[in-house]
Amino acid sequence: MELTVRVRRPQVVLVAIAALIAVLAPAAVDVAASGSRVPLTSTQTRSASCAGAGFYPLGSTIGYGMIGAGRVLTDFGTSSTFTCAIGLPTGGVVTSVQFTLQVPPPGSSGTRKCGLERVGLSTSSTPRAAVMGRVANSDTLAHAGLVRLTDSTISHATVDNRRYAYYLQCQLYADLGFPSYGRIYGADVVYTISASKG
Repeated sequence: MELTVRVRRPQVVLVAIAALIAVLAPAAVDVAASGSRVPLTSTQTRSASCAGAGFYPLGSTIGYGMIGAGRVLTDFGTSSTFTCAIGLPTGGVVTSVQFTLQVPPPGSSGTRKCGLERVGLSTSSTPRAAVMGRVANSDTLAHAGLVRLTDSTISHATVDNRRYAYYLQCQLYADLGFPSYGRIYGADVVYTISASKG
């Protein structure tokens, strides 16, 4: 026995399909609107940080330590530059650099030249460091204590890891008979980046 099914009105099928699409389309739009995926054209704000314990002196014979969570210089009557490598993604645009520091009592040495720098990686000339952003010297501030200083006037803001290496740096000064009153508790770099670049 053969069973034959004939669709006498194909337009009825087409109308049914169109009606189904009309019902499902709004739901698909709602899912896209409420989903967690970020459009590739959007720009996101992110940050990279370095704790005080991550800062180390450039000189191998320089004495240093920690007071609480703050990095200090322990060679009395001296000064030294401390640095910390910072990981920034290529294509990011730096918008600010921030340091959390201890402001020394009036008349005492503190922190100076704290900021974000980059150095060229080209072999065509001697690599030179360039300041991208730098906060105020802590020993020029009026009130002693813990502060968070920010610089939003950034030079060479676009990150390019193929041509440059990036790092945070800060100079510590220690008075005679005392570890440095100025302390580095940490720093962070704020940047924007498009979703398509990470």
